[in-house]
Amino acid sequence: MFRAILLLLTLLLILAGCGGDSPSHPNDYLAVTSLSVTATNSSLIIGTNSRFTATAQLENGQQRDVTDHVDWVSSNPDVAYFGTTDEARNLLNALSSGAVTVSIQYAGLNSELSVVVENRAVTAVEIFPKKAVLPSQPSGITLAYRAIASLSDGNTLDVTESVDWSVSVTDTENDVATIGNSSIDKGLATVRDVGDATIAATFGIVPVESSSLTVANGELRGLRIVRVTGTESTEEADVDSGGEDQSDDSVVEIFSKARFKTEAWISDAVSQSEDSDFWDVTAQTVWQSTNPEVAVIAPAPNEDGSMEVSALQVGSTTLFADFQSFRVGLALTVEDNGEVVPVSLRIEPSSVSLAQFTRRQVRLIVTYNNGATRDLASFLPADSWTIDDPDIASVETDRGITLVHGRASGSTVLSVRLED
Repeated sequence: MFRAILLLLTLLLILAGCGGDSPSHPNDYLAVTSLSVTATNSSLIIGTNSRFTATAQLENGQQRDVTDHVDWVSSNPDVAYFGTTDEARNLLNALSSGAVTVSIQYAGLNSELSVVVENRAVTAVEIFPKKAVLPSQPSGITLAYRAIASLSDGNTLDVTESVDWSVSVTDTENDVATIGNSSIDKGLATVRDVGDATIAATFGIVPVESSSLTVANGELRGLRIVRVTGTESTEEADVDSGGEDQSDDSVVEIFSKARFKTEAWISDAVSQSEDSDFWDVTAQTVWQSTNPEVAVIAPAPNEDGSMEVSALQVGSTTLFADFQSFRVGLALTVEDNGEVVPVSLRIEPSSVSLAQFTRRQVRLIVTYNNGATRDLASFLPADSWTIDDPDIASVETDRGITLVHGRASGSTVLSVRLED
């Protein structure tokens, strides 16, 4: 009897041991037929980075992500190098201009990808919106922040995915908000409690300007547009507390500019109360002009936080402002009383220094007798611009933006021709 039990126990142990040799993944025993490398960006500028992915093609036609199972190698770490931590081991950081080859090995196969680092550098980074307000209810409200880098050639670049985000609480013990740092929620802030917080980011040694976040007690109950005159704000559109557009007329003189703000009514009471319940949410608002040929809205707020609207021609349009689930509209009329006339015209910048194969935006600015200015560049036909020596530089229009493209070393003159 003892021998039978011993033999049975031995057999079970042997069977259990054999079971431990089974593959941990059904594709583990399939041969790898090819290996590839991809990157979020294979053209970098100094101070930015790019994340790489390694993919193995299997003999059954399926693919396997082997990013974490390869060693990432840069052919010239002085130009671009990979991080050393688990999170950054496939993150290539650009140090100086030049070219590198990124290479990996897996299952006896090799794969490479060429990367170019342009001779441009990040000089500063700003977080947008610079000032934000969110209601505390309902729970879990989110706000997507963006990090915009200023480049040495005068252009900008979205580096939201490249910075490391953080949040700190101001004068409170409440856990006001969190902010994501993973590949799926980079820069996404989530409301936790009432209070003030600072949203910050790091981007190597480049200075980053932080942003303030206020979580106001209560729910979002309404939205209004106000017109800014001097330092005062006057209400132009009634509070929209039910999702319907409610608006009043506002008149603007042609070739002039007007400033507007949006204010959110956030309260824990259902009845409208003091003006202290209204919060400036201009920078968080999505703005739209239904007729941009009549009046166009600036792409970003002014230094005073207002949105600038430029009156381009006689007619009417509606300015819509969207914040969270609310929308409010303002009917805008542009009139011409003959008092505003152009007094000067200039190209900005007056001189441009470009590296080969880089681009720089140029504008054609008209100034009126009321002090208002307007960029005419996007309204001109492409053949209005000429370059004396097209071998040195060329001019092109990309999505309404006029760009000068450096082609070879030398100097030339950019001219513009206007017709009555």
